[in-house]
Amino acid sequence: MASPEQITPVAVQELLADPALARNWDLDPSRSTVLLSNRSMWGLARVTGSFHQITGSATVSPAGEVTGDVTVAAACAATVRCDSTPRLTSTRLTSASPGT
Repeated sequence: MASPEQITPVAVQELLADPALARNWDLDPSRSTVLLSNRSMWGLARVTGSFHQITGSATVSPAGEVTGDVTVAAACAATVRCDSTPRLTSTRLTSASPGT
């Protein structure tokens, strides 16, 4: 269910049908957050958190197709469980290259 700040997939498709949106877009980091949620310890404990240092861009085609990328600064994770944050920001995670 969408929160009041979110719009539904149908509404997004209707917006993308507007040819005025066809251009390059930059993500606004001051208004954007990447959230995470994962069950650990065999599903007994849920770890949730967020990343606030993100950048990204997208291109909307005249046909309403969207392509883009988002980069997340994994070292800047904030979790509810403080003991999990060091694991999220370890060198093993933050130095991984795409596809590893």
